[in-house]
Amino acid sequence: PACYHSHGKPCSTPNSNHLPFGTLAGDEVPFFQDAVHYPDETGPFWRDANVLCGFEQPVPSTHIVTGWYDFFLEEALRDYQRALDSQTKEPVLKLSKERSANTSSASSSRPAMRMTIGGYDHWALVQPLQQKLMFNCMLPTLDENLKGIKPTDREYATNDNVNDSSDPSAPVQLYVMGATGSSYTWLGMESWPPPSSATTTTLLHVTAGKMLTWEPCASSHSSSPRPSVGDNCYEYAYWPARPTPSRGGPSFNLFNAGVWDQRPLEGRDDILVLTSGPLTEKVTVIGEIKFDCHVWSSANSADFVARLCDVAPSGYSTNLCEGLTRVNGFPGWTPTDEPATGSTTESATKEMAKVGQVRGVTINVGPIAAEFGVGHRIRLHVCSAAHPRWFRNLGDDQAPLATRLAPPPQTCHTQRVYFGSEFPSSLKLPVLAA
Repeated sequence: PACYHSHGKPCSTPNSNHLPFGTLAGDEVPFFQDAVHYPDETGPFWRDANVLCGFEQPVPSTHIVTGWYDFFLEEALRDYQRALDSQTKEPVLKLSKERSANTSSASSSRPAMRMTIGGYDHWALVQPLQQKLMFNCMLPTLDENLKGIKPTDREYATNDNVNDSSDPSAPVQLYVMGATGSSYTWLGMESWPPPSSATTTTLLHVTAGKMLTWEPCASSHSSSPRPSVGDNCYEYAYWPARPTPSRGGPSFNLFNAGVWDQRPLEGRDDILVLTSGPLTEKVTVIGEIKFDCHVWSSANSADFVARLCDVAPSGYSTNLCEGLTRVNGFPGWTPTDEPATGSTTESATKEMAKVGQVRGVTINVGPIAAEFGVGHRIRLHVCSAAHPRWFRNLGDDQAPLATRLAPPPQTCHTQRVYFGSEFPSSLKLPVLAA
């Protein structure tokens, strides 16, 4: 893309065309510099800008429409919960006597909150089918709360474009990714997140052979004099100057958002690919996906990205949701350091954990409703970047701004993910009850 000065003339150097760029429009822009210098959402730059809607005061009836690949999804989910919380306050919407007489006592006493989550990204909302969905969600809400007209279940189903929902009148409607062969492609739920009675937490364990299995495996201890790649950990490289790219997902870039083929990423040396065996029966997950893992890095600071994927019998791999966790404070142990003479892999790894080198972390992979069909496989990517969705981590949380914008090309960090009984790693799935 071209780059322009504020007065509208092209820059002599289109800095935005290059991977590491430290200036916009040919000059340093304080707004951009501050965003890079304070990337944390609780920092001074983003702290007061990280709210989509204000729910401090009572709110009228609300219908939130978003998508699983919308970059505003997590904020929309938080806003839905905040809107529900506002129901404890007096409603601000006052109907006329004539209209309130046609409205149920429940709807007149407090505003209704609804949410619809489709299977699309943010920019797809401008397409005709999604525009129809948005307007058909909005109009019944206005009819109900301004005219006092209570739609029937069937009218909700038709208007919301979810006529194959398991419960068309439920306040939360969720599109189920991959559910083409199911009775319903939409799930109607009473709340988000789903009640604990609706799902069962099931673990997929990281095991040998880069497998995800329903049963955990015991550690295989080696007599190697130092912790190394082998029986109880996987290792991959991370180059800050060429960070692992993102393909699709909740991206602001309309040309790189939504469902994408992930196979081009899966052959890289900077990504760990963990896969289950073919499923013998369908598995439907709904809710927040988490990856509990034990990790280590040769850098002082490291990012760990986890991405859930669905692999078809043909091998076609598609992304469902992804999340990132930053871990600071690795004390700088390097693979060339030798533990005490006579120590085993197990004891040396315990010693690393004791001084904070092997860290137990939880990666919030993200919210999703998805069905893995018979013959499909569940796949998890683990890497240390999803550029440019997230700023790359240079391995030093105290690095100066100039270094963060243009990392040295020769810098390479070693990242490890452990598994086994001593330092287990597992994918936590909220599986829909039968």
